[in-house]
Amino acid sequence: MASVDPGEPPNDLLMMDEALSRKIWQRRLAGVVFSILAGLALSLAGIGIYGVIAYSVSQRVREIGIRSALGARRADIVRMVVLQGARFVLPGIALGIAAGLLLGRPVQSLLFQISPHDPATLAIVVAVECVIACCACIIPAARAARMDPLSSLRSE
Repeated sequence: MASVDPGEPPNDLLMMDEALSRKIWQRRLAGVVFSILAGLALSLAGIGIYGVIAYSVSQRVREIGIRSALGARRADIVRMVVLQGARFVLPGIALGIAAGLLLGRPVQSLLFQISPHDPATLAIVVAVECVIACCACIIPAARAARMDPLSSLRSE
């Protein structure tokens, strides 16, 4: 530039990292938005699972009281409630994996150095959802296990 016009000041000189960040700001924004939406979806899933299981436990107070009165241990009641939650969660996880694999192609342009079918990422997502589901099931299960058999039989 100096050889063509030595009097012309250089315009718009940028450091390489600034030029790169200007170039990929849209991808970063999409990543942040997707991360926020994923966090909201996980929160809603956990709250939904908790709500369904808590409602189910409240509807089964008499049954749980009878089981306790007949000798069911607290661990048995917790296991029963958690397994009930697993019956809801496992098909949902399977459908989510299938949807993720089918819909991975359209979002591939937004991914950076990762495949939409990355097994490690899918495993992490499944593990996180399982932990959230277990936490959402444990609270109503613990509440059900602490029920007094006599008061739960009288409740209705």
